[in-house]
Amino acid sequence: MKKILLMSIVAGGLLFAEGVVNRENIKVMQDLETSIAVIQKGFFYNNEGIVANGVNDVKALMKNIDAFKIQNEDDLKFDSHKYAKDESESISLLADTLLTQFKDGKKDDSTRTYSTILNKCIACHKIIRKW
Repeated sequence: MKKILLMSIVAGGLLFAEGVVNRENIKVMQDLETSIAVIQKGFFYNNEGIVANGVNDVKALMKNIDAFKIQNEDDLKFDSHKYAKDESESISLLADTLLTQFKDGKKDDSTRTYSTILNKCIACHKIIRKW
């Protein structure tokens, strides 16, 4: 009985193992989502410190993005490493711009920059997750 139970557990594990994703990448993405939410919270509270914390977290996490492997069967010439590196650098620069705009009292500009960052995130997810 124990052998049958063990075999079914092993078989089930192997069956579902294909869908497993790198846990480190998942953690980075979850932390990025939290950092983006912190920036938004800073907007709602009109708090430069909260916005700065979110921006600093986003910039720190962006350093881990260029290591992601992106699968794209539609375009074999697609260079996932270059794409990830370019996007992470762009988002880091936009995060700096957002913070500067917020500090200078240009709240409308900083929220537009925030929207641009979100759009870049969504564009990448369209490729990765095939949305």
